[in-house]
Amino acid sequence: EEEALACFDSLVREEMPKAMASSFGRFNIPFKHVLALSFLAGVPRLLDIMCGFPSGLPMRTFWTNYGLFYIHVVLFTCPMLFALSDALASSRLHYRGAREQLWLLIGTVFCGMYFYVNLVISDMLDVWARTSDIGLATYIVLAVVPSLLVLLHLSDQCPHRSRIFSVRSSSSSSNRSTLKQDRAKNDVGAPNDE
Repeated sequence: EEEALACFDSLVREEMPKAMASSFGRFNIPFKHVLALSFLAGVPRLLDIMCGFPSGLPMRTFWTNYGLFYIHVVLFTCPMLFALSDALASSRLHYRGAREQLWLLIGTVFCGMYFYVNLVISDMLDVWARTSDIGLATYIVLAVVPSLLVLLHLSDQCPHRSRIFSVRSSSSSSNRSTLKQDRAKNDVGAPNDE
């Protein structure tokens, strides 16, 4: 009986973390919530700016100054910022005290630099797009393609529930077969309780 419990314990230790990680996904914050937060940050401003069309806001100015910028921020920069901060925070959960505070400071500075660099690059592309058709095409490609890639990659963060237990290691299957053999031995040698 103790050997069977030991086999069961080792099976749980091997399989449970994989099953839990597969069940919860790669990130602590679900992608739909990250996207909702991103939309709350950018879309109201974009809708406010669209009110300038009746007053003569040129379409090119709208797209270069605001449209592509907010597409890039809402669909690329913010989701990647959440993924980056999640990865940084969860990689050092065992830190305590001064090490934890230092890691939080480094992570905050790194995420702030990431966001700032994205804004500077977007502003540079915006200036180029106002004066050149090639700049506008480049800005469209650099705003839309990464956003689509992030949507495709991060939206697949939680696999189908049916695949949770489908990946098995050879050691866990050998533990299961040992467990079955032990049960068979105990069943054959045990007297009937009738």
